[in-house]
Amino acid sequence: KISSAKAKSVFINKYMEDYNNLSTNQLDVLIELAGPDVHIVVQSLTSQFTKHVAMRLPVLTDNSRHLLNNSDLSCCFQHDRVAFDKLFDLLQGSEDISFDNLKWLFDLYKKSSQKKICQSLVQASRPTTKIPNMFHSFEGYKTDLPLNDFIDVLADSLKVKN
Repeated sequence: KISSAKAKSVFINKYMEDYNNLSTNQLDVLIELAGPDVHIVVQSLTSQFTKHVAMRLPVLTDNSRHLLNNSDLSCCFQHDRVAFDKLFDLLQGSEDISFDNLKWLFDLYKKSSQKKICQSLVQASRPTTKIPNMFHSFEGYKTDLPLNDFIDVLADSLKVKN
């Protein structure tokens, strides 16, 4: 996880520039990185939607729907209401929104604005399952050896590359 709010924002905004070409797994990683700071994703998505409207491109794509469906928008509703309202105002006013999409947007808005607790805040302290554990191959090295002896064991291991 990225602990600096500025670094997190820069990283997420960089990848959101091309969100329509990302896989759903990559989008899930962005959502996971944002955590309770989902307003970063919402602001970036709103910026992209604004560009799409200006270029007369579709606003709702499979990837934008995935982002909206899987982000905890209740956090944005609670912590950055301006960004939340701007997102839904832009979506509501978009010319390419079908009746089915309007129904979906209404349900999404209702679900996001009625939650009492931002679930991402509750889950922020839990280990993630979407971002792989970088150190999973070291789990077999749980030991009571003194540090210097443990380093020697690691140095002789075939699993350690450098």
